[in-house]
Amino acid sequence: MKFFDRLSKNENNSANFSELIARYIIYFLIANSLITALVDSILMFRSPRDMDHFWGSLAFIPIFASLLFFLQRGFVRPVKIIAVGLNFILILLQVWLDGGIKSPDFFTLLIGIILATLAFGLRGTIVTCVLSLAAGYAFTFLQVHPAAYSLEETMVTQFSTFVTIALYFYFSIRVFRNEMNRNAQLNEKLTRSEARLKRLIQELPTNAIVVSRSGEITLVNRRMEELTGYTRENLQTVDDWYRLMYQDPRVAAETRQYFEQLPDHDDHVIFRDQSYIWPRSGSRIDVEGFIATLGDEVVVLLNDITLRKKHEAEIATKFSQLSSLRTLDIAIVNSERLSELLDVFLTQIAAQLAADAIWVILVDDTSQELVDGVTHGFNPPVTIKDLPSQSNIRALLSHPDPVLLNDAHSMEEIFGEVCNLFSFCGLIPLTTRHGVIGLLSVFRNQAFSPDADWLRFFEALAGQTAIGIDRINLIDNLRDLNQSLVSAYDATIQGWARALELRDKETEGHSRRVADMTLQLARAVGMPESEFKDIYRGALLHDIGKMPVPDRILLKNGPLNDEEWGLMRQHPDTAYNLLNNIPFLKHAVEIPYGHHEHWDGSGYPQGLSGEQIPLAARIFAFADVWDALTSDRPYREAWPKEKVLAYIIERSGTQFDPAIVSVFEKMMNPENNY
Repeated sequence: MKFFDRLSKNENNSANFSELIARYIIYFLIANSLITALVDSILMFRSPRDMDHFWGSLAFIPIFASLLFFLQRGFVRPVKIIAVGLNFILILLQVWLDGGIKSPDFFTLLIGIILATLAFGLRGTIVTCVLSLAAGYAFTFLQVHPAAYSLEETMVTQFSTFVTIALYFYFSIRVFRNEMNRNAQLNEKLTRSEARLKRLIQELPTNAIVVSRSGEITLVNRRMEELTGYTRENLQTVDDWYRLMYQDPRVAAETRQYFEQLPDHDDHVIFRDQSYIWPRSGSRIDVEGFIATLGDEVVVLLNDITLRKKHEAEIATKFSQLSSLRTLDIAIVNSERLSELLDVFLTQIAAQLAADAIWVILVDDTSQELVDGVTHGFNPPVTIKDLPSQSNIRALLSHPDPVLLNDAHSMEEIFGEVCNLFSFCGLIPLTTRHGVIGLLSVFRNQAFSPDADWLRFFEALAGQTAIGIDRINLIDNLRDLNQSLVSAYDATIQGWARALELRDKETEGHSRRVADMTLQLARAVGMPESEFKDIYRGALLHDIGKMPVPDRILLKNGPLNDEEWGLMRQHPDTAYNLLNNIPFLKHAVEIPYGHHEHWDGSGYPQGLSGEQIPLAARIFAFADVWDALTSDRPYREAWPKEKVLAYIIERSGTQFDPAIVSVFEKMMNPENNY
């Protein structure tokens, strides 16, 4: 009995009831075969037929054991069909071949019907009975003669059948009683678990509802009632939820889609998304929703994130404003033109203040007259000529705080008809430490009531705009001053060159001519334009070192002696000492210091050769020799240009750079009319 108790216990622990039924049927068939074989073994000494029954009963035991093996592998339904069908066929043959209703195994047929009922329900009973009747009529039609049993054989067979049926019903009752007790315990545990879960959901510190798969709302906890203002009586189904909580059909459809996407089985799938609801109070609430399946119900948790969304929006706005101010700072540092600066500023102002149009009016720092600045969003663009009167603008310039206009009449009075399409205007003067330099006006198409943050940032943008404009004005002033200073320097240089020419009247105009010719040759050689100013200044001052040379030597009629040449050859060093300490002329000293150096190293004062000689000095040497030989001197007449060109070509590679000689020769071609 302990074996069957353990067997019954094992059956109760089976997770699949269908597999339990199939397993129990096979156990019964094996037991039935063993009992039948036992009974037949008692009778086999009396009749050879009983011996056949004995061996036949034993032969089916391996077959049923094989079915048990396949059942372990998961083939539940095929095993049930084979086991019940095989048992039914064997019993049916035995009953009808051994006497029909008179057969001692007739009660065994009832067992077959019971097994079919357990395995396949009512359909199994009907099919088994129909097949039994059909088989009976078939055997009768075929005139199969049942065998005759003696009274003793009938009693023994019926006794074995009775014992089998009794054991079957005994263990059936035990198995199903235990199974029913186990199911009752499980149902009780499940009921208690669901009750605890609902109590837990009711006490959750978050907002929760529970919805059945059919769409019925089965629970609304207290936090959800406080959040929405609705109770369980108001929220019977999810349709009530959509109707009451969402004023936007699109949001309601998206939420409904979440429920439709939930799987039918209990996968605990969690959806998380952000949306909003409209509670009974009428104030929109931003929520973060969690939807999770829990058996045949769905749990919806909603967290109120309105305050969090507000803080996130404020942080995003502050970050955007800081990024905008950084962009303006970069523009202030890098811009050199007012139009370039204001393009950046207007783009940022329009984006940060949501302005549909912007008008910047400037004040001329000299005449204090109103001048056009820049506009954005006006079509066609507006100018100060469109203003009905400048007095209103000047009155606003003296007002230190922002002025807000929300009526079309006031805007039209200040700006004229060009602004009568706008519903809001904000004005603020652009002020620097030097005074008011302009007026910033922003316009909106729709009526607008700015808050304190908007006004603060409006003032900040106006301050940055004023700083940027003031810096550009400062740069322009510095540029003008620098240009004036450069012009003064150049005038001084030209004055020095003119003073040298006045001292040596025979070389009047020499400095200007060689400077112009040097620039032309430098351009032909391919020198960068950025060096032309230094080249021109150096060419003008190439003889600045002759200032300390005595007049008796500088103005001497005739050739100079060795002593006089020695003094004359000092003028490049004198020029270097004079100009090198002047930062403005430091890069121009190459020509005054090196224009007497020769390509082969025979020049002075340093004796440089080849490319050691600065390129500017090598180029200037051509212009200096050309102008000197084509001009009259006290000790000789001017040479013809052809002779001078031939002289320069002849001295290529000795006095002059051969590469520049070829360029110079092309430049001096008669077709160029130089």
